[in-house]
Amino acid sequence: MAKILLVDANKISSRKTTEILAAKGHSIIPARSAEDALNILRSDSAIQLVLADQTLPDATGFKFAQLKSQEAQLKKIPVVIFLAQVDEDILRAGLQVGVKDFLAKPCEPDTLINKVNKVLPRGKNVILLMEYERLICDRLKYIIELKEFKVLIAMTAEEGLEILRQRPVEVVIADIGMPEMPGPALIKKIKAEHPWLPVLLITGLSGRLSKEVARAAGADGSINKPFRNIEIIDQLRGLTEQLKPIPAHQPG
Repeated sequence: MAKILLVDANKISSRKTTEILAAKGHSIIPARSAEDALNILRSDSAIQLVLADQTLPDATGFKFAQLKSQEAQLKKIPVVIFLAQVDEDILRAGLQVGVKDFLAKPCEPDTLINKVNKVLPRGKNVILLMEYERLICDRLKYIIELKEFKVLIAMTAEEGLEILRQRPVEVVIADIGMPEMPGPALIKKIKAEHPWLPVLLITGLSGRLSKEVARAAGADGSINKPFRNIEIIDQLRGLTEQLKPIPAHQPG
C-alpha cells in the first residue's frame, strides 16, 4: 500500500490515525512539526501522501503546504489538511496554497480511509473480476491486463466482497451466475457497501436484452458472452474516467 507522512503534534490523534491507516496496510511516517515534515520529505522520495494537522507548533498546515509547494521535488505530493473549523473561506485559502483536500476533525475511520483512497496518486486502475469459471477468469484477465488495468480475481462472492472491504477497486465485473449469490443479490450487496462503485454484469445474453437484465439487476452495464475485447476495454475506460475524487469543498 502507500507510504504516508502524518504531520501532527498531538500524540493521541496521531496514534489513532496511524492505527486506522496501518490496519489497511499503509506505512505511516510521523512528524511533529512543519520543519520535521519538510526534512523528511526531502530525504524520502517514496512518500506518496501527506496528512497534516492545521495546528502545528511552528506553522499552520496551510503554511506548511505553501512551503512544500515551493520546492519542485515536493510539489506533486498531495497534502490533506485536518481542520477543526470548516467554512468556504478557509477551504478557499487552503486550495490557494496547494492543499489537495480536507478532513474535518474529528473524522470517522471510514471517512479517513475513503479520503486517503481518493487522494492517493493512482497507478493502474484496479478491476475486481468475480467469476467462478477458471477459463473465463483467465481469458478476461488476459484481455483486460493487456491495457492500463490490473485485475484481481475472486472465484466466490464472499471472496470478492472481502477484497472490496480490504482495498480500493475502481470497477467490479461479476458473473450473473455466481453459485452462492446470484447476480442481482450480489450487486445489491456490493452497492449497499460501496454505493459509488460501478459494476458490470457478465451475462450469456446479447444486445438489448443483456442491457435490460443488467439494468434490472442494478448493474452499470453488461459484458456479453462471447466476449468482444474492444467492448470490454471501452466500457472499463468509460467507467474509470467517470470516477472523480471527493470535491475539495466537501471535507470528510
